[in-house]
Amino acid sequence: MALLQPLMETVPPIRKDWVDAAIASVRALGPLYVHTVEAEYNGLLVDMVEALYTSPFRGYQIICKHYDWWLQMPHERFQYLVDPANHVCHVLATHWIAIKQIMTPEHLVNSREKTARDKHTDMGTIRWLKYLNRQLPFEYRQYNWWPVWVEEQLDRLNLLWENPGLKVMNSKRGEEGAG
Repeated sequence: MALLQPLMETVPPIRKDWVDAAIASVRALGPLYVHTVEAEYNGLLVDMVEALYTSPFRGYQIICKHYDWWLQMPHERFQYLVDPANHVCHVLATHWIAIKQIMTPEHLVNSREKTARDKHTDMGTIRWLKYLNRQLPFEYRQYNWWPVWVEEQLDRLNLLWENPGLKVMNSKRGEEGAG
């Protein structure tokens, strides 16, 4: 991690409006919990997002802590979290993927140049988010507005990367531009 820190400290901060939306969405999931492991999972998501207000590197450190949490989890708890019928954990997973996506450096910089490997890696995770967003039953979708919004933003960015000359109307100001 010490090797990554100097590089990650040069990453610009995540857009505050994106972090604000993420924290509002993650904090709104509380009424869904029926098991303590769901509250723990959400606690890690809240920590991840709160860290993004000050440092993408701190957010990355908490993602590593999140991976450790998964690796050290007893089998019964793991089974509970990955059960396809567990829609609460499904919502938590879409939030986790969306948080990771807003932290991806390609989405934080203004470069439109991506290697084939980067494009493939990003699209795999984006496809996973799209799949999970589509699979969520209707009654849980009110809790999933932010991951769906992130998916839409990623689609828009990928459209711009694939079509560098494309002019997009900025819906807030009615101006042409990339953002």
